[in-house]
Amino acid sequence: MTLRTVAEHRERVLAVLPTRHRTRRVPLEQAHGLVLAAPATAQEAVPRFDNAAMDGYAVRHADLRVGGVLTVVGEVRAGVAPAFEVAAGQAARIMTGAFLPEGADTVVPFELTDDGRDQVRIDDVPDLGRHIRRAAEDVEVGDLVAESGVVVDALTLAALAATGVADVLVVERPRVAVISTGSELCPPGAPLGAGQIPESNSLMIAGLVEEAGADVVSRTSVPDDPWAVETAVRAAEEAEADLVVLSGGVSAGDYDVVRLSLADRLEFVGVAMSPGRPQGVGLLGDLPVVAVPGNPVAAAVSVEVFVRPAVLTLAGRRETTRPVMSALASQGWTSKGDREQYTAVRLELSENGAWAHPLAPGSHRAGSLAAVEGWAVVPLGTSAVRRGDRVDVLVVR
Repeated sequence: MTLRTVAEHRERVLAVLPTRHRTRRVPLEQAHGLVLAAPATAQEAVPRFDNAAMDGYAVRHADLRVGGVLTVVGEVRAGVAPAFEVAAGQAARIMTGAFLPEGADTVVPFELTDDGRDQVRIDDVPDLGRHIRRAAEDVEVGDLVAESGVVVDALTLAALAATGVADVLVVERPRVAVISTGSELCPPGAPLGAGQIPESNSLMIAGLVEEAGADVVSRTSVPDDPWAVETAVRAAEEAEADLVVLSGGVSAGDYDVVRLSLADRLEFVGVAMSPGRPQGVGLLGDLPVVAVPGNPVAAAVSVEVFVRPAVLTLAGRRETTRPVMSALASQGWTSKGDREQYTAVRLELSENGAWAHPLAPGSHRAGSLAAVEGWAVVPLGTSAVRRGDRVDVLVVR
């Protein structure tokens, strides 16, 4: 059987997604965490006007000399436009951010004067134009503030607000339904019978897609029953999900219910990766579906490399992959040379660089997931990693 590469299957997953995003215009205060669907341009210059960069005196530089005395003609506070000009031999007390009065071309900080109120003595002479913020020296009206595809984080939000942007066009958060399958699964904390285990995949997958910027519109666990799977998928459609993620039942076993139920509508393939070889993808009508293995570590890796890029694409993000860190293997481990292997690692930063400490292998090790800080990616054709070898690590924490 010919296996797909990870890159090929990722492309197949992205190919079933709609090509158009759902967008809406929102007030700026509702945009935090969303992705811009259109560029945002400055509606106001920054600064809007010439203003003082320090508390001091607004003066004419030509009047300045060490020991010279100027007449103080007024005071300018932030938020108040001055009703006077600074003429020859005059000065105005001015506060940081306040509008520079006409005639002034320099600000002398208080600490370079005797801090006089009616008259002020100049004890040192700054350069011409010092301590003045010129209008539009940062941003001019019409300048690009943030490009389409940018996440409106706190710093972007501040830049948009400062440039007078009142509302923005954003991509709506993708709506994802998560369905975990397996008759052995019980809610966490529930009494367990023989052969039963706590269900964890739906919580993990829902959390991962939420961290990627999606809203989980439904999360459920169903037994190995085709009718239950069909009912859960219909509920996802009724919840207007943009994407359904199924976990479990995707292999070739007698009770792999997802494959048995949906083989005529989804494609189930082997992917050259470990863990996570069996995968499913396709459309149920217009609804994109990604099916991943049920073993928790395999599910986590599959969500990382296939579902997360899909969610970020639906969210309008330009970057759909995690940051990659180059790290040194702290010890060796074997790898299946015919597959791209994802090894759970803990990361350590030292003066010699980053070290990747592999965790115990096994796609069933759900209890070890809390320690995972990254996935070391061992490429096809590599059968072993030795201590000190460099590995690329997808950083997840």
